Amino acid sequence: MKLGFINRNGTIITCTYGAHEWLAQKICAERHWDKKGRYTLYSDFLIYEKGYVLVNMPAHMKTCIFAKRLTKKQKDAMQFYLDSGFQAQYLGDLSIFEK
Repeated sequence: MKLGFINRNGTIITCTYGAHEWLAQKICAERHWDKKGRYTLYSDFLIYEKGYVLVNMPAHMKTCIFAKRLTKKQKDAMQFYLDSGFQAQYLGDLSIFEK
């Protein structure tokens, strides 16, 4: 199973189990993004600031973690994981779901 991040364009950027933080730091460095001390972890910066989806299996709990409204392409990419038994976990402001 491919783990990693889903960016806003729906591209799945993969890493091995346990390498999410390394991958997040690499993504930020390649894009010249600075987390500016607001976050301890680069992965949190990608989730909360850049709208990435974290695809992870902590303690073998399959999760797709996100904090911003998903793009259509992210939803499409995430569907593969949901169909494979992953659970969506939203960490942001629930008002985005209100009409």
